[in-house]
Amino acid sequence: MVQSEVEDQDRNKNETRDALVAMDLAVKMKDSGLGINVSDLDYVDDIDDIAADPAAAYAMLNEIAHFFQLLGMKINTVKTKVMDLNIHYQLILYGQEMERVDNFTYLGSVINPHGGSELRYRSE
Repeated sequence: MVQSEVEDQDRNKNETRDALVAMDLAVKMKDSGLGINVSDLDYVDDIDDIAADPAAAYAMLNEIAHFFQLLGMKINTVKTKVMDLNIHYQLILYGQEMERVDNFTYLGSVINPHGGSELRYRSE
């Protein structure tokens, strides 16, 4: 693994951690009555776990799952998908293998493993 990949992996891990800490803060602020209304925290949508290798993907997924468990939430293994690039591996959470897909939609764009994307939804 080259240095830039390590830096990218660390940056992705830090960004994921920052998003989860922000969500934790929102929950704490809601519970303290500071005026933030969080109406439904049964699930969180559209978290992308980008990793340099299968071990990193597994570690990040488990870290996120552990954090959600602390908040009383659980990752939906039926809705969780895996798209890998040139390295095929199993990703298992709660004893369930995650479904492998050829592309996924994120914020209205279809992302594919070749680095491309296309806009699926257009605002009018």
